[in-house]
Amino acid sequence: MEDGLHTPEEYAEGRQSTWKLLFLIRLTLSASIGGLIFGYDAGVISGASLFVQAIVGAIVGAAIGGWISDSHGRRTSILVADLLSIVGAIIMAFAPVPRVMIIGRILMGLGVGILSMASPLYISEASPTRIRGALVGTNWLLYTVGNLLFYLTNLAFTKAPGTWRWLVGVGGIPALVQLILMFLLPESPREEEAVDILLKISPQHEVSKVVESLKALRENKIANPIVLHSRSMQMKECVALTNRGILTGILYHMSQQYWAVSMKLVLYRTATGFASNKMVLLALPLVTSGLGVLGSIVTITFVDRIGRRPMMVLSVLVTFLLQFVLVPTFMAFGNHPSKYVLLCVGAFIFSYSTGIATVAWIVSSEVYPLRNRGMCAGIAAVSYWVFKLLVNPLFLVFKNSFGPDEAMLLFAPFSAMTGAYVMLIIPETKRLPLEEVENMLIRLLESEKKPIESSQALPVPDSARSRPRTCQAGGAR
Repeated sequence: MEDGLHTPEEYAEGRQSTWKLLFLIRLTLSASIGGLIFGYDAGVISGASLFVQAIVGAIVGAAIGGWISDSHGRRTSILVADLLSIVGAIIMAFAPVPRVMIIGRILMGLGVGILSMASPLYISEASPTRIRGALVGTNWLLYTVGNLLFYLTNLAFTKAPGTWRWLVGVGGIPALVQLILMFLLPESPREEEAVDILLKISPQHEVSKVVESLKALRENKIANPIVLHSRSMQMKECVALTNRGILTGILYHMSQQYWAVSMKLVLYRTATGFASNKMVLLALPLVTSGLGVLGSIVTITFVDRIGRRPMMVLSVLVTFLLQFVLVPTFMAFGNHPSKYVLLCVGAFIFSYSTGIATVAWIVSSEVYPLRNRGMCAGIAAVSYWVFKLLVNPLFLVFKNSFGPDEAMLLFAPFSAMTGAYVMLIIPETKRLPLEEVENMLIRLLESEKKPIESSQALPVPDSARSRPRTCQAGGAR
């Protein structure tokens, strides 16, 4: 630029950057509607008699979604989920008898289960490295928006005849919108025809690195730092790498649902304390959802600057300390709690949302081998739904056996373990390309191995030295 004037090349580059940004925003918001459907449905089933059927459907959906994602692509799995959600919502809205309602509920659960793993995976693979955490976090942000939307819809149709039919019917609208928008988007760019797609969303230098990594993986030209003496040994390393990624995803989702039990105890204790104040009881779900939205916004603002692990550890630490503040506060005020109690409860919900709730889904979309990312994400999502199925029974057992205050104190020491395993086991994936995340996991596996005595080491054939350092990418979509 000279004398304040842009050259044609600079103007063209600026215009291209603007179009890339707009395309990336459209892609992220379109895929994140899956989070909106997920969150809205979570509100629907929270007080429904068909809770178990919905969760079982989601478990099956997450498992099927992993296979569809690897065999037919992430976008295809989202489209299938949208169709299931639309059909399920229509059946539930017009169900003449309970049996038909159950069929619709299971179909809706299948769709939500697929979306729970496919949407973050699609966004993760289509995102530029430097802002991947924020874009994947947008999916959970829309989850919290969907949850808030449910409670607002519930209020809007409170006096309408057949309220529950309106509630379940509205849930099919976002699925229809996403179905249309996803038809206009490309498949996830981690595949052979990726260049054109990547150029729409990422800088040229990032595209070059990704394409070179994928090409090297397929042609087996990356030197292998792990000693592989045979093809069976290579398979063992790939299985170990896959298991490490799955374990990471499962541990995050387990901690997420563990804290959900604590959350239910806190909200139950708050509701019983304010039982005589109808205004507080009416506002509590809305405030809870609103704080979830605010916490998610904070997460997507800082997760790519601070990192996944620090945000998770900070969230765990604050919620851990707040438990020891809340319990004596509840005990002191009894059934006549003050505004101070509401302030502490709000801080607990906000802290949970900024790390534990959101970061789990971000990391769970990043830590799997390229070859079978869909399958791994599906297994992790299955664990999420299984643990979610256990939340209500655990809540009831602890509440009835010990009382809500004592149960919170019992949960508190175990919460420290959550932060400990994050620091000791979970890798930091901030600003790492997905291909490099896989290499980092391999290096972690190598560092965890016991040293092999040189006298017992087998000679390494030349052919083994040329094998890839990662599980070969086999058409991840």
